[in-house]
Amino acid sequence: MLLDEFIEYIKQGREIEFSYKNSKYFISWCNYELKTYSIYSEKKQKILFEGKLIDLLSYKFLEDDCFNDNFEDFAIEYIY
Repeated sequence: MLLDEFIEYIKQGREIEFSYKNSKYFISWCNYELKTYSIYSEKKQKILFEGKLIDLLSYKFLEDDCFNDNFEDFAIEYIY
């Protein structure tokens, strides 16, 4: 999957399950009207991020990787 395809799925409001460095995460709508999204950590059992798409794509994970910089490091597992 390419980053552009991933972005389109997010814009469609699809829930996305992915893993990064052996940890699972979920992306979903936070607020449809404001077009904000959230990233939930299964390991930590909490929301790590809430905000706009542009900020989601640059959110820094464990080793300062983000979708914009190192998309290939993220394993997209399911798109609902």
